[in-house]
Amino acid sequence: MSNDLLEITGHQAAGGPAKRQKVVHHRDPPRRPRAARIFAPFRTVGLVSPTSVPFTSLPLGKTTFQITTSVGRCLHTYDLRRGLNLVFISRPQTPALITATVAWKEQVLAAWGGKAPEDDIGVWAFERGKKSGELEIPHDLHEPIGEIVAFGSWIIGRCSTRIEVWKSAKYEHYTTITPTPSRGMARGNLLSGGICNIPTYLNKVLVGKKDGSVDIWNVSTGKLVYTILPPNLDSGAVTALQPTPALSLVAIARADGSISIQDVRTDKAVLKLRHRDRNGASISSISFRTDGHGAGEDGREPGIMATAAFEDSDVTLWDLNNGGRVVGILHGAHNPPSSHCKGDSVSGGISKIEFLPGQDVMITSGLDNALKSWIFDANSLSNVPRILHSRSGHAAPVTKLGFMPTNSEDADSTGKWLLSAGRDQSLWGWSIRRDGQSSELSQGPARKKAKKLGLLSKTLEMDSSVKLEELKAPEITCFASSLNRDGGMGATPGAGRIWANVASKKGTNDTSESGSTGWESIVTGHQGDKYARTWFWGRKRAGRWAFETGDGKEVSAVALSSCGTFALVASIGGSISMFNLQSGILRQRFPAPLTPAQAKKLKLTDPDTQKPSPLMPHFGPGEGRHRRAVTGLMVDQLNRTVISCGLDGKIKFWDFRSGMLQDEIDWNPMTAITAAAYYKSSDLVALSCDDLSIRIVDTETKKLVRELWGCTGQISDFCFSNDGRWIVAASMDSVIRIWDLPTAHLVNAFKVESLCTALAFSDTGEYLATAHADSVGVNLWNNRTLFTQVPTRMIRDDEIIEATLPTTSGEDGEGLLSAALEDMDTAVEGEDNLTENDSSAVDTLSNDLLTLSLVPKARWQTLLHLSEIRARNKPKEPPKAPEKAPFFLPSLANGEDAGQLKALTNGDSASKISSATSNAKSHIFRPSLTSTSRSQFTALLHAFARSEDQDPGPFLAHLSSLAPAAADSEVRSLANFVEMTAFVQALTARLRQKRDYELVQTWMSVFLRCHSGEIIGSGEKVEALREAMGEWRREQGREGHTLHDPAKGAYYSAIPSSKFIVDGPGLAYHIYHRLCANRSESLDPLNAIPSYRDIGRHVIIFLDALEAYSHKISHIYFDGFLPQTKREVRLARLESLLRGLVRTQDQYSGGFAVPQSMDDRLYEPADLYNSTRSLNPPLRKIPTPPFLVPAVLDALAQSGYASITKMVPGEADFSCAQATKDLGGIVLTSDSDMLVHDLGEDGSVVFLHHLEIRSEPSRETQKCNSRLTGIVQRPAETAQKFGLPNLQRLAYEIKADPTIGFSEALRRTRQPIEDHTALQDFLEDYTSATCDSTLDLLADQPLHPTSFLDPRLSEFVLQLDHHRNEDIRIYLPFLMDNPSRSSAWNVSFSLRQLTYSILASYTPNYPTSITEISRKGFRILPCAIHLSPSSIQDSVNSLLANLKATKAYFSDVPSVLQYRIFALLESLRWYRSSDRNLPSRSSLTSALTNDYPKSSLTWIEIHLEAQYHAVLYALRMLKQSTSHILAHKVGRDTGLMKITETLVDLPPLEGLMPSRDETRKGFEKTKLDTSKLFQFLNGQIGTSE
Repeated sequence: MSNDLLEITGHQAAGGPAKRQKVVHHRDPPRRPRAARIFAPFRTVGLVSPTSVPFTSLPLGKTTFQITTSVGRCLHTYDLRRGLNLVFISRPQTPALITATVAWKEQVLAAWGGKAPEDDIGVWAFERGKKSGELEIPHDLHEPIGEIVAFGSWIIGRCSTRIEVWKSAKYEHYTTITPTPSRGMARGNLLSGGICNIPTYLNKVLVGKKDGSVDIWNVSTGKLVYTILPPNLDSGAVTALQPTPALSLVAIARADGSISIQDVRTDKAVLKLRHRDRNGASISSISFRTDGHGAGEDGREPGIMATAAFEDSDVTLWDLNNGGRVVGILHGAHNPPSSHCKGDSVSGGISKIEFLPGQDVMITSGLDNALKSWIFDANSLSNVPRILHSRSGHAAPVTKLGFMPTNSEDADSTGKWLLSAGRDQSLWGWSIRRDGQSSELSQGPARKKAKKLGLLSKTLEMDSSVKLEELKAPEITCFASSLNRDGGMGATPGAGRIWANVASKKGTNDTSESGSTGWESIVTGHQGDKYARTWFWGRKRAGRWAFETGDGKEVSAVALSSCGTFALVASIGGSISMFNLQSGILRQRFPAPLTPAQAKKLKLTDPDTQKPSPLMPHFGPGEGRHRRAVTGLMVDQLNRTVISCGLDGKIKFWDFRSGMLQDEIDWNPMTAITAAAYYKSSDLVALSCDDLSIRIVDTETKKLVRELWGCTGQISDFCFSNDGRWIVAASMDSVIRIWDLPTAHLVNAFKVESLCTALAFSDTGEYLATAHADSVGVNLWNNRTLFTQVPTRMIRDDEIIEATLPTTSGEDGEGLLSAALEDMDTAVEGEDNLTENDSSAVDTLSNDLLTLSLVPKARWQTLLHLSEIRARNKPKEPPKAPEKAPFFLPSLANGEDAGQLKALTNGDSASKISSATSNAKSHIFRPSLTSTSRSQFTALLHAFARSEDQDPGPFLAHLSSLAPAAADSEVRSLANFVEMTAFVQALTARLRQKRDYELVQTWMSVFLRCHSGEIIGSGEKVEALREAMGEWRREQGREGHTLHDPAKGAYYSAIPSSKFIVDGPGLAYHIYHRLCANRSESLDPLNAIPSYRDIGRHVIIFLDALEAYSHKISHIYFDGFLPQTKREVRLARLESLLRGLVRTQDQYSGGFAVPQSMDDRLYEPADLYNSTRSLNPPLRKIPTPPFLVPAVLDALAQSGYASITKMVPGEADFSCAQATKDLGGIVLTSDSDMLVHDLGEDGSVVFLHHLEIRSEPSRETQKCNSRLTGIVQRPAETAQKFGLPNLQRLAYEIKADPTIGFSEALRRTRQPIEDHTALQDFLEDYTSATCDSTLDLLADQPLHPTSFLDPRLSEFVLQLDHHRNEDIRIYLPFLMDNPSRSSAWNVSFSLRQLTYSILASYTPNYPTSITEISRKGFRILPCAIHLSPSSIQDSVNSLLANLKATKAYFSDVPSVLQYRIFALLESLRWYRSSDRNLPSRSSLTSALTNDYPKSSLTWIEIHLEAQYHAVLYALRMLKQSTSHILAHKVGRDTGLMKITETLVDLPPLEGLMPSRDETRKGFEKTKLDTSKLFQFLNGQIGTSE
């Protein structure tokens, strides 16, 4: 550098002196959140180079290099000589994302942080993966360090506006250099990129700027030495700087694509080049080849330069001789950037290229998560290198995961391989044990194949815009695998063909070779593709076949049979096809198509003989195809049944061989099934539904066995655990939930940082694998329950914790054995850390239930395989003595040991060692004959044998606490037949107690293995042992029978003939739910609601069926009054209905489709009893019919059950309980609180949803006999089993703290009560609280069609007599109206006010006002109604005048239509009085007649219809009030008599509010003139509208 160059000091440029600044060290990273109870983070696989941070290389000698990449907050170091094998992973992780790296001497410097405002900033030094130092950071540094350069005694960091300088000796901060911006340039982003030093230039560093200039700084003095200006103002920012092998020359790349080789001594451009890229990409990386070859005509001259860009996937090679020229382009070195791909999910572009010093090897890394090495062949005619080594992973987020199954039990590869598919259209196999074995399954030479098929033209063969992804198979959406016929590396792939469509090939396929070597083991479905493709797992490549769907539509689900021979493919159109994997031939379709002979036979068959039986549905050939997309496809283990499910809400069971539909479960329109998972060992199918639930179906019984709720977002993926005990599910709320299937409890849930898109559980149970939306890696979690007891109690929603994701370094994670060695004292606070010894303290729910122990699974499984473990761990050869003993060994203690050592050194070591070991064992395992001491095991066993109660608890508790080796030793030490007999009796007693089932089976297995020889001997003592074994066998047979046929066990049984006391409201809601569940799938949710007529008819059918099975119904009770303690519950229920209504309006904002005819058929009793179908999820949101209970009361009052139906002045529960206690019998209810009431000694409860009608074949008549079955629960008997007087205190403890388990609640129940007041408040809900009325309107009398009140009205009457200083509240039924408008009840306000005033006028304590509770906007609020006796007469006269006018004008129509017209009139009057816009004529007509021209029911008509119902129900209330007052002779008012006479033809609810179909047909019969109707309405309300 010349001395006359202008020097500008750093402090002049920055406005002050360049001083060393105060340095602050980085604070310790915050403590990570607590981990989940069941799963602990382990590590992440699949990350190589997923970030934009360039790699750095470190030479080790002359022939090998270490390449270090950044994977976020961690560094990966690969050894080039070992084929880019991973050798180091840095620890600890940096607190924030790494922004820059550089290799320096034997260390790697990593800068991190600053990208987020809250991030700290730091620079750490790593050596061989371990942190070795940390650079001091100035306190005012708030910018991320983008690049680092290390040379001489300096470490330089480039930020966006400043340069930091450190001394490399002690990592201390030296100075900060702040360049000045050029004129007109803002300070914000001054330094654009590129920093380097030039060899031999002491203390000098070159920095590229945004204006295109390059500053040369002296870092020692902090002075600006010189500025290299850009060639023109339009050159753009400097994008890359790289010194050349020639001294004083540096390559400068700028944003306009120009590259100049600049001589820094003379500030002249030696060479100017132009990078022409079609996409406008700017050079971001430059490297020079230094081995002296590659350029020139013969390739033996130096001068090769390589360039690459972030926005491009190609590497350009330049020959700098003779003016420079492009000599080669390495097309597609990495994936293209996102802008070049379909969508923006696949990452791509090149982050850095580098020629290794003195080598013909080039290293590239890309944003596609790949690191590659390329080699230039010396004698090749091409200047483009070939691939040498490659390490990569997914270039886009993973979408599907699955552990590969094994081809045999206990195979070494079990749980080793993980299969993943991503949005980058690739399929990867990951080795959990060795990362180097992971690889992508090849799809063949895609570009070569496309060229051969003519897909690429001559101009496109070398065009980088045609990327590899466009030639690959589309993105994988589903896959299935089975290794039972996989041939491994020896599998024959066929004649080189890949994914051939067998249907398009003529001739037969030669399968002889594949039959001996195996065939494909993976089948995949692809997005937008009608072909399912096969893959060879052993050869890691694409298979031979592409199976087309039966209807030519996109593949939606695939499956493989357990034998590995058949592949099943389903489509979004509902077709299912089965192919043979060996030959590729179509073998079956589901349903099987009709052959000509079958079609002819079906045509000739009498249709009457083809009607299916209600008990045995029949599906003919060709019937049963899915109507919508198939979302799940499974085959059972024996290839007998194919199970499919779809968006049509159906689960279908097909015969594997014939293709005939055998059975189906229909959940439509209740829900649509979005995915399925099959656990073959227990024949359970888990199905995720669009109502955010997971349902479990037993494929043997074809019944729903569990419903799992809790997800608040759409379920993205779910799976069974390896033992089938758990369901693990991930949802869109970023929460992973674990349910325990036996209890249906949510036992664990943790929220992760990003959305989990896929998960899988390993077959060994060791790992849970998860994939996330913002990561290309796969996270592994350890299953802690394998090694320690983890609490699995039910958790609440507020117990969901935030868990830290696993890291690639495994830092903060748990290894496989760490959970076993964890100190339980440091467990999470507040958890119930049960150990093995606590397992006996947990009481069972019932003595009739078979329970398992709480001993970890690994312990008793190890005991079963202890001999194999010992054989595997046995040394292969005896230990060898050292040739020369070290001088520091002490002298031998005695002559015996000295002799043994001498024998070892003489060579006869094997025999001597065996002898010495044998002698040592004899002293340990053979106690002296004279010793009287016994082990605790033997002492407890003898104590059990001598005890009278024969309780094996203490003995087996001790045995369960022993380690597997100790337990095995104790069982083997049973020395005589007396101990053996006692041991068998102890196991039999435990089996009889139905506890620790798996432990008892394990101990008996070990006992038989050790002592089977003694059992087959002879003698008196052996006979006692054989008798004990016989008792064991009998008890085992009884339990085995229960396990194999649970329906005959302790659950369902025939209900004995008895009197039934029926809870009326519970019966009404049960029938409603059953009718909704059986509705036609073509109906919208609103139209699926049954009419009041249908509900009433089916209530009678239900009761008739009860009596048909010899059960007498003695009483049916309805609520006539609810106490004040229920007010909060009632308010919460109304708010829940409002939320459901709002959700329904959001979901069906455009209204509902109206069917041509309604489903009004009568169902069989079995449809009302057998609860195999759940309620439609949309119907759960829609409010129940508001007048459901009054309609059922109407139906009962007009039936033969009127004499036993009673409305009681209180809650029906109390009357049911009292009647059961006095008369005996069974209460039929849906309320679990009935178990807490005092039912007497013999009182029982059966829940309505537990009732079933079962058909069983009779051995005598060979016919099916049906019987009524259910679960009969006897509270008094249950309380006696627990040693309690009743269940009230136990219910109180459970309600007081729902988080405690049953065992803890039972323990608290047996202790003295602390808060007596709270207990008394709780018990008030279960003590009789009836009211007496002075009107005597609610005496305990049978119903009469003209002498009963609706529940709401009866409650009002009872409150009138007891109000005094208490407010009177009326909870109006919740109407199905438009929640965005005012309540429909408003139109009948005056009618209800009149009714309340009339009833209040006949009580001595006349209230001035009452309170109604109803919807006000989007809230449930009280509304005061003032009562005025003086206005009653005027209101009555006005009402009678309007009614008479309506009836007189429409005298030729039925009374039902007259009242509907009156309701319309009242609604219009309310619109006019409240200054609201009147509805249109079309809306009024549609709502009145239920005739919708557009076949669409909008929310306007829904709201008008609700207003009509509000008026009609108010008329009903008025009629009931006046009729009761006159019937009981409380008063003989003339006005009341006129009201009664006028409303005498007011029909019951089923006629007053018929179904829409009935209303429409009624108006069609009357042929009402709408012009006459509106003429009347205009005259009444005084308008011409």
